[in-house]
Amino acid sequence: MNRIQRFIPPTPTACPTCGSALNPHVAARVDLQTDTLIYDGILGPHRIPLTSAEATLTSLLLRPGVQSYDTLIAGQWGALPCGNEQGVLKVLISRIRKKLQGSPLSIYTHYERGYQLTRSQSP
Repeated sequence: MNRIQRFIPPTPTACPTCGSALNPHVAARVDLQTDTLIYDGILGPHRIPLTSAEATLTSLLLRPGVQSYDTLIAGQWGALPCGNEQGVLKVLISRIRKKLQGSPLSIYTHYERGYQLTRSQSP
């Protein structure tokens, strides 16, 4: 088993072309230059326009696994907190969820832990 694992290439975490975040489990990426979420659909790639803040947050959510509230807040605002980070985070998540309606992507809330971007098997 170890011999086989050595030949499996590591999963890329960024697009080699534009550097945007990738998550192979959801087959989606965020283009931070155009603030666009791009996900693979049956008929090809689909694009969802986002605001700059939504694009930054979505790129953080594209990391595999549950993203803690603290990780998302630090990634969104860094050392310059706005004072009501948790409230603003909830509003941004709500706006992104509305934009994801009709797509196979959704944001799952893990109470007391954080958020996770997931993909359903059918759109």
